[in-house]
This record gives sequence, structure tokens and C-alpha cells, in this order.
Amino acid sequence: MKKVILLIAGAIFLISCSQYSEPQGLSNAKDLNQKTTSDVVLEATFASIKTNIIDIKCISCHKVDSKSNAKDIPFETEAQVVNGLSDLGALVVPGRPAESMLYRSIVSDEKIRGRAKVMPPTNSPHAPVTASEQHVIAAWIAGVAVKIEETTEQTPPVMSSPEAKMQEPVPVTQQTPAESPVIQPTSQDPAPSAQNPLPEVVDFALLKADVLEKKCMNCHKEGGKSEELAFSTREELLAVSNSFGQAFVVEGKPEESIMYLSVLKDERLRKDIRLMPPKKDVVAGKAMDIVDRDVALIKKWILDGAK
Repeated sequence: MKKVILLIAGAIFLISCSQYSEPQGLSNAKDLNQKTTSDVVLEATFASIKTNIIDIKCISCHKVDSKSNAKDIPFETEAQVVNGLSDLGALVVPGRPAESMLYRSIVSDEKIRGRAKVMPPTNSPHAPVTASEQHVIAAWIAGVAVKIEETTEQTPPVMSSPEAKMQEPVPVTQQTPAESPVIQPTSQDPAPSAQNPLPEVVDFALLKADVLEKKCMNCHKEGGKSEELAFSTREELLAVSNSFGQAFVVEGKPEESIMYLSVLKDERLRKDIRLMPPKKDVVAGKAMDIVDRDVALIKKWILDGAK
């Protein structure tokens, strides 16, 4: 009887060991090719990210011929992603994933995401970006993206023959005052200076004529891109607030006024408020950029009571 019991116990032990003698699903060659999406090995390269993430979860909206508004931010090439701009800032800030809108829009941590919209949108048919995909994109931005930007800025040297070098004109190394180059004025207003000081009084009429009508009201009007935040008078502007209930203008307090914060180029000072006009519109020639003098006029108008 004891021998029978020992034989049964030994058989059970051998069977249990055989179940863990090799990884499950890899017992024969044909199973080696049966990988699920989660089994795909992601690399911190643009080629891997585009094939396994962008082409699956982003490109249907982020391409030039898309019917979505996201076509203004295409993801079709590496250069488009590295140099891309959104309303909230650059898609890629080399070496800094937490400041890159590409990463912030897909990350699950709300503190990092800030005011960036979740991508893909929650009502999208595409699956969310997984944690491992987030990590790979962050790693690419932290390392590879820096090298990409450096190489794209470099231009190969122009090779010329010795005969051509002999015929090149010798550059002038010194100039007399009469020969100094004439600096042409730019189309943008200069920053405030001793020669171009701000007016002592900045009222709404001056601000509207110098800044708002030229650079803001094309969108902030009925039928404009931002018609839900339209204004044409001082009273209308003082009544405008964003979707978070923050006032565009807090009289006497520019640092609490969305209108002032939104035109600051420094993202840290802007406090996650969207930059206006959007960089992509300025680059595309659809809007005029806000320059330092415009910012100073807006600040002074608000400090003086927004009269």
C-alpha cells in the first residue's frame, strides 16, 4: 500500500514540474510568432513610436488631409513632430518631456498634463496611450529628440575647387561709419525704450486701436475662431471669462488677468494659460504676433484700472 501511495505522489510531482519547465506558449516554433499588441517591443526611436503608436492612435487626425482640426498639427514626419507647435506650446522641448505637449497630452498624471487635452480624446475610437508607450515617448524626447534637433539645424559645408576659392572676393573686415549697413525697420512695433516710451495714459480706445483690432479681434468677434469669447467694447472685454471662470481682466491686477497672462512668452509666467495668438497661427501667417510693446500696453492698461 505504501509503495502505491509513493508511486502516485511521484507521478503528481513530475506532472507539476513539467508544467513550469518552459515558458507557456513557447513550447514549439509556431507559437513564437503569435504575439499580441502588448508583446511588441517598443524602442525610444521615432520609427518605433510612429509605427506602434502614432500610426495606430494619432495619425488619422494628425495628417494634412484630415477633416479634424488636428490637421494643423501633423505627425506625418519626424521633423513635423520635433518642430511642431500647439496652442499651449512646443510639441517637443528637447530633453524635457514634462514641458513637451506631445508627452503632456498623453500622460495620465493630471499635474503633469495641466490644461492639455487628453490625447487621444476620451470619445475617440482609438485606445488610450498605455503607460509603457508614455515611457517610451518620454525617453525619446529626453534623449533622441535632442540629437535630432541638433542634426537638423546643421548644414553640410559647401565644397569648392581651389580655382573657385581663388576667385572668391575677400571679405571686408573693417567698415567706416559711412559704410555701416543700414538696419531696416521691422513690421512689428518696437519694445518700449527711452526713444519710444509708453504713453502716460493707456485707455481702452488706445489699446483697441494699437493692439486688439490688429492682433486679437479677428478671432474674438462674431463668426471668428473664438467667437464664444468675443469682445468689441471695454464692457464686453471686462465681462469675458474662460471656461474655468477666470476673468480676462481683473482691474489693477495683470498677474490675475487671463488677457495679460496669455500673451507672455515665458511658459512659467503664463501659468499653463494658452499662448495667444497661437504660435502655429503666427508661423502660418494667419495672425500677427504680440510683441513686447503690446504686452507692456496691456499690462499698463490693466494696472491703471482698465479704463
